[in-house]
Amino acid sequence: ITIRGCDIYYIGGAHQFTRPDGKPVRFGNGIEFWGNAKDNLVENCRLWEIYDAALTNQGRYDTEVNITYRNNVIWNAEFSFEYWNRKLTENITFVNNTCVDAGHGWAHAQRPDPNGAHLMFY
Repeated sequence: ITIRGCDIYYIGGAHQFTRPDGKPVRFGNGIEFWGNAKDNLVENCRLWEIYDAALTNQGRYDTEVNITYRNNVIWNAEFSFEYWNRKLTENITFVNNTCVDAGHGWAHAQRPDPNGAHLMFY
């Protein structure tokens, strides 16, 4: 999958479900590869005002290999890049991206867990 030259903005915050402890889980990533992902490229995109992560690859029991994020510009997302290192992650590249003002977007004050950061690892 190649995603190139896209503008993604003012995304996320819709209710997905409520956890048993009563906290809501909301949709909100800009570009997300969930589950098995291989040979993906995201480049020359602009992402801003994102509820959660602007760019992310995620999954608990899946394989994520050869994913490149390059030459993107990100601002006012809660997280610029969120990385899940679970079953197998290999050759994930985050290079030459410009990240500005993580945690300063519209959604920060609305989150149950405000924690703006450019890099978030799980």
